[in-house]
Amino acid sequence: MKRITIWDMDFYHKKSFTPNPIAMKLSSYHKQNKHLINFVTKPYHITMSFDIFYIIKEKARTPKPPGHLLHDKRVKLIGKPFKFFNNYWLPPQIISAVRPDYLLYPEVERNAYYNANIAQFYHRNKLLKKKQPFENTKKHHKKTLVIDKGFWRASEENMETCMLELKEYKNIAFLHPIDLKILLNSEDLMTSFIELHFSQGTVFRFRNNYGQGYEDALKIFEFIERLKNANKHVKITEVPFKAVTTNHDEGIDAGLYDLERCLKIMDNAKSRKIHIRFFSPDNRLTTPFWYYFEMMEYWTLHLEKFSYVELMLNSGMKRTGLPWYGILNNKLKWNFPNIYFLLAVLTKKKRWIEEYGYRQWGDDMLEYNLIDWSVVDTFKGEIKTHMKNTEEQ
Repeated sequence: MKRITIWDMDFYHKKSFTPNPIAMKLSSYHKQNKHLINFVTKPYHITMSFDIFYIIKEKARTPKPPGHLLHDKRVKLIGKPFKFFNNYWLPPQIISAVRPDYLLYPEVERNAYYNANIAQFYHRNKLLKKKQPFENTKKHHKKTLVIDKGFWRASEENMETCMLELKEYKNIAFLHPIDLKILLNSEDLMTSFIELHFSQGTVFRFRNNYGQGYEDALKIFEFIERLKNANKHVKITEVPFKAVTTNHDEGIDAGLYDLERCLKIMDNAKSRKIHIRFFSPDNRLTTPFWYYFEMMEYWTLHLEKFSYVELMLNSGMKRTGLPWYGILNNKLKWNFPNIYFLLAVLTKKKRWIEEYGYRQWGDDMLEYNLIDWSVVDTFKGEIKTHMKNTEEQ
């Protein structure tokens, strides 16, 4: 009889309070083979004798295992942080296909996923032709948690097979972000997905591999609205978009294209009360306009109910104690970079501000009639980059 040790380090070090599906499947597989399971919950469990020792660590902040285990050939390391170790191990298909051992983890205070049905349909993006029943019989009214990382990268045919099976279950949730591309490219799949029975309080997270343009955003927002209308009990996190999509070093027109695109997407999202997130460039060298695109992420995450005009004047308002229009209407307060850039856009691209710059949230708009255009129009500066002045082409 083989002695098997399973150490879910994230759970052990209280960096995760959710049972790890791989650990449960490993336990189930070895129990079915009449092996003895040692699940690590106490320090002395780590020192017990073993034939195979599985160490699972998926979170970077979880401490490392002891050095002597890292180089033991009987130890199999599972999880992205172990990727460059010699004994890094990927579970084979037979592990993916087994029913999880729902009795593996100790009886403690449960989170929403603790008693879930663990549903896995794929192994390394290939559909499992045969798999053991995955229902958890311990409790009723539980979630069905889909754990496949590559679930949304399957063929449309395989996706239809999965959707048909999922329609038999209730309280469905997805552990990993939902890829938008396959759903938005197939009306049938989109409809099937929207009609699934999602769990109360399910939080949808999305990976935007569909598109970054304004027309792409409109299609995504239409899908989000359909999903929200059909499932009013779910929560939807910020839909991601890139703040920079062109090479701004090619000229100011490239930077202005991205600025208008961001303003249009943000305005439309706000009008529908859909939360989005712009991912700003990390590196200042990504764009000579970095200073003005860097704030896009902060805007969407923390100041989304601010209009673009208020966003650009926010630091000036904090420093001077004046309202936004008090700064615009006073030339003596125009000595901040953000204010300079906003004034350049207000005067050189006035249509953008009129169409996309005043919306706060939903139908709420900035009281733009408070702007004294006789003062603002005296601004003679040009739109420029943060690194060098460039005349607008």
